[in-house]
Amino acid sequence: MQSSILKIALIYGGRSAEHEVSLRSALSVFDAIDRSRFEPIPVLITQNGAWYRMASDAGSFSPGATTAEKDRLLFSPDPEH
Repeated sequence: MQSSILKIALIYGGRSAEHEVSLRSALSVFDAIDRSRFEPIPVLITQNGAWYRMASDAGSFSPGATTAEKDRLLFSPDPEH
């Protein structure tokens, strides 16, 4: 029986003064996660509060990481969206 790898969102950053601490903490989790069981999907919340899906590499956790409009995430409470 083949086990499936579970995709999980690793959400980090945010609007608080602790933004950069969150970046470092998320990188630690990203590096330590068991890749045979989980596929982490980095999701950055910028200091302005925008959410972005980021690349699955260590560069996504640096303070100067580049975001692209095509990767911006928008959430709607409407189940038809």
